Amino acid sequence: MPRATMAQIPFRHLIQKLWVCRKGLVKSLSLMWVYVALKQVKMVPNLIDPAHLLFPTLQHAITIDIISVGSKNRPHYLESQLKTWVTHSSIRSFIGITEMDDYDQTCAEITQAEQDARIASCRSSNPSLSAAIQELANNHYSHTEGEKSSSFSVRDDPGWHCAQRRFGQSFKTFMNTTRRLKNSLPDYLVMVDDDTYFNVDLFQEHVAAIDPNEPRILSGCMFEANPLIGIPFEFPYGGFGVVYTKETIKQMNTPIKCNNIDETTSSLRHASFVRSACGVIEQNQIGELEFFRDGMSVVDLISAYSAQVENLCLHSDWIIGYMAKYYLSLVPPRRVFWNNSKAVTLHPIRTWPFQCGNNTQAEPCSATKSMFCHSQTPQDLEAMTAENQLLYPEHYKYGKNRNNDTYNNIGSITSAISIEKSNEYATNLAPKGPNVSKGTNIQHDPEYFWQTA
Repeated sequence: MPRATMAQIPFRHLIQKLWVCRKGLVKSLSLMWVYVALKQVKMVPNLIDPAHLLFPTLQHAITIDIISVGSKNRPHYLESQLKTWVTHSSIRSFIGITEMDDYDQTCAEITQAEQDARIASCRSSNPSLSAAIQELANNHYSHTEGEKSSSFSVRDDPGWHCAQRRFGQSFKTFMNTTRRLKNSLPDYLVMVDDDTYFNVDLFQEHVAAIDPNEPRILSGCMFEANPLIGIPFEFPYGGFGVVYTKETIKQMNTPIKCNNIDETTSSLRHASFVRSACGVIEQNQIGELEFFRDGMSVVDLISAYSAQVENLCLHSDWIIGYMAKYYLSLVPPRRVFWNNSKAVTLHPIRTWPFQCGNNTQAEPCSATKSMFCHSQTPQDLEAMTAENQLLYPEHYKYGKNRNNDTYNNIGSITSAISIEKSNEYATNLAPKGPNVSKGTNIQHDPEYFWQTA
């Protein structure tokens, strides 16, 4: 594959490559001064982060695992991701999640009238929700981005609503796979939709100055909190990617033993984390107390709640925002002069609607300038990955028409889709169905949770 010419390399990449040969802090400060000067005359695109001028990309290997939420109705989308950007050498595993992983595989088998009744119930009064979260449901439940930047669309198809339950199970599937493969935790776990494009090279540049052993959640596109319109906390636009650091994964898998905190925790910070989580469970803002069993982790609890609550009135993105704000002990984002974000919990890579979105004022998606792009077709993914490969051919293990050696479960998904579901096959997908008790737990392995923080 031919290398890119200078004209093909975006300005941001030129800055990054120049710094490979840097000598001393004086040159850093000089470039910073040039950046500010050019910014004043609008010669520098907004996509350039000045932090990368002072802290250039460090050429260190990181491990990235991917969870992609898709559907058995279009497995070629998952296959397309596997054959395109997932071939990047930093990606270690790729796990596709479909309806076959759902707690209740019959979730979408309801009439439209029944679905409309569910939506109406969520938008009226739900005694299990706190006042602030009920207001969120009243104003925004079943809404998605509309065809115009100023509008929203109503999603009333049962399949989409059933997919909102899939977040917790996705995490449990990832952890069970990691244990089975006897893998260490990745530096970063990235959750995307099956129609998401991910520029791994831009991501590596972005996290160069970040320590994955610090708890953070990065949002490819973040909705800011706005109590005036009934949004009590910030949350990610999931199709644009959500990134969890290694330390965040450990926190999410830490057993919460509320009955005997002092004797079951290993440090003051560990005890403080568990005590805080127990307090949130008692507050019961979304009705999760019913599903908690002593010793569960945050992943266990969210998985049990989102899968088994009778009428889930929260979008999966809201559940992530709720978990981040109330359950986890995260490093907060810094306020910096070049970013006007109001984020207090999540670390926004971009903020909706001016910097990201499918139908907003944001700049169109770019293969080499956008870290995450949503609502892309398999053909889009192939073309965009090919464009980025011109810049970094050495970072991709194989050509576009060959499979890679990244662990993935896509073959088993496509095989299962071709098999007519029998009772025996459905039974092997346990734990699922109405006979499974609330609060089903998993076995914890100390290697994968927070013990000494």
